[in-house]
Amino acid sequence: MEITEGLFKQIIENSLEGIWIIDDRNESVYVNPAMSRMLGYSPDEIKKTDLSMLFKAEDLKTLLEKLESRKRGQSEKHEIRVIRKDKVVIWTLASCYPLFNQEEKYIGSVGLLIDISKRKRSETLLDAQRNVFEILIRGGSLEDALNELLAPIEELVDGMLGSILLLDKEGKKFTKGAAINLPDAYMEGILNEPIGPEAGSCGTAAFKKELVIVSDIENDPLWKNYKELALSFDLRASWSCPILSREGKVLGTFALYFRNIREPTVYELQIVKDVTAAAALSIEHINMLHQQESLLKKEKKFNQELELLAQARKFLANSLEYEKVLKNIPELIVSHFADWSYITLSDENGVLRALTAATTPESKEFLKIFEDFKTDITSPHGLPRALREGRSILYAHLTEQDFNTEGEAWPKLGTRDTEYVSGIRKLGLRSYMAIPMIVRGEALGGLIVASSKEGRHYTQSDLALMDEIGRSCAMAIDNTMLYRDAQQSIQNREDFISVASHELRTPLTSLQMRVDLLTRMMEKSEFCEEFEAKIRPLVSEIRPDVRKFTKLIETLLDISKLRANKLHLNLQEMNISKLVQEEVNRLKPEFDLQQTPLRISIQEDLFGMCDQLRLQQVISNLLANALKFGNKNPVEFEMIGNNERITITVKDYGMGVSSEDKLRIFKPFERAVSDKNFGGLGLGLYISQQIIEGHGGTILVESTLGEGSSFIVELPRR
Repeated sequence: MEITEGLFKQIIENSLEGIWIIDDRNESVYVNPAMSRMLGYSPDEIKKTDLSMLFKAEDLKTLLEKLESRKRGQSEKHEIRVIRKDKVVIWTLASCYPLFNQEEKYIGSVGLLIDISKRKRSETLLDAQRNVFEILIRGGSLEDALNELLAPIEELVDGMLGSILLLDKEGKKFTKGAAINLPDAYMEGILNEPIGPEAGSCGTAAFKKELVIVSDIENDPLWKNYKELALSFDLRASWSCPILSREGKVLGTFALYFRNIREPTVYELQIVKDVTAAAALSIEHINMLHQQESLLKKEKKFNQELELLAQARKFLANSLEYEKVLKNIPELIVSHFADWSYITLSDENGVLRALTAATTPESKEFLKIFEDFKTDITSPHGLPRALREGRSILYAHLTEQDFNTEGEAWPKLGTRDTEYVSGIRKLGLRSYMAIPMIVRGEALGGLIVASSKEGRHYTQSDLALMDEIGRSCAMAIDNTMLYRDAQQSIQNREDFISVASHELRTPLTSLQMRVDLLTRMMEKSEFCEEFEAKIRPLVSEIRPDVRKFTKLIETLLDISKLRANKLHLNLQEMNISKLVQEEVNRLKPEFDLQQTPLRISIQEDLFGMCDQLRLQQVISNLLANALKFGNKNPVEFEMIGNNERITITVKDYGMGVSSEDKLRIFKPFERAVSDKNFGGLGLGLYISQQIIEGHGGTILVESTLGEGSSFIVELPRR
């Protein structure tokens, strides 16, 4: 194939790249059709147009410098902006080469230009988005981030003045987002204006959720209420696009203003679309951060409230003396939640008096305000109102008028006491809560929690927390009262048992002496046979009843002594084996009478310290229980010892004890069986345990329900 001049011309004319030839005087001498289409000029128009009309000033300066380098034979590739005939600025990538004649004289330069506006737009947006997110990640403001997004866009669109406006929470008015070069006075004029169907470009775009193009502000009906403001700042055209969240909610608008009447190009519409999407991401990101921050604050506040409530309940559970524990509550509340607080309680005359108070360290001098302070129960405000209505009252925002005591006015403090009101005014009060402490319908007192700082005003959630603390305080008071009532009842019972036991013991002793006298007289045959035959059975029946009654009274007396800590042990060195053997032998006839085998194994000559009568009492209680609950099965009694301790085991094969009853049966008046089937007071094991523990020993039970029980006593020998 022959390479001819015609072929070269065909290649140049059909090239998709713009080809632009400039002579040594920097005048255009040739452009191919692609270059002509790129610039929107005809070839002849380009030849007649000065370079200063085709390039922005800063780019023209760069271009002229590079043309000088062509004269020195340098070729290069660089990016440069070109102004189209419609005044739209486009970005191009220019590959430039010098031209020399046969004498190697410089005669001009040729440039191959490619429109890279789309790529440049993408790169610019990506860089802007990256910078935006870096700002947001560093904790920068949304306004700074949106300004970072706007700045490069204003360079992409020549003559553009950009703004991003954000809607308020209600979605009805604009708040400022970002506007780098728009006049502040103009921005102030459009802020807080409602959106609507004829509310300029931005207000209408937000209202309709669609792109709004206004090419001539002066003559467009959408601007009839705002055109004077816009024209005063020489704003002639405005395009606005709504910024939508992923859910389709309007977040704000992106607007482009121009100082000339103009329609957008396809290129510029794409920029609007891309910037709007980037702005949506930025706004949603910052909104998400705000939501996370809000959630973290709520979580922190919730944890602090839980900690406060837990500490308050811990204080209140430390003692059953409410006067003592309540004094911690105001101080605890002030450390977490308030500037001052106090608790008032009703005295025996029904007068509400301050029990305890607390303030911040810098306000300690004001504590005297609460000394001997009495709440005026007739007040229509504060704690008196809370007590009457049976609910907590919140005073979220107080003003100076709320302290007024002139004439018939009632301050919102629960009293008209001028000294108190004056002191509170000095202490400071911006917000407070009045919490009643009510139990079973009775008003016991109340809690006041107050803030003196301008920035801290209590809310309904704060009221709910303090209401819970108030209920806990009321429960603490009620628990104390119930405990004291119970203690008094127990004391009354103990007093009755003690008195009754002593009073019954005297006639019982007299009855026992008369029974003994009758027995001796019968043994001496002092009665006639006929009379003796009549009274002998009666005496035989009375004797065990008297013995049983005597044991019951002694048991009640022991309980009385134990409760009064007056059960003293008389410890002496003795032969415990002999003592136990004698007691077992004394009780064996009872087993024989009830046909219950008693197997006895006692190691001889085990000496140790013990109270003889009390240890015999323990042996008697354990054997009596084995006889009662053993179902006539054999009972085993064993006593063994070593150098350190003595072990006594009483084992029966009766009904046994359930696992849940093993500890309960050692408590006073507790039984593992129904008192309808088995008699007794449920005190024997309790008294036995107290006696054994008084010796420094232990008593426990091993049992399987339905198979029997083993009661094991261990006593130290010294």
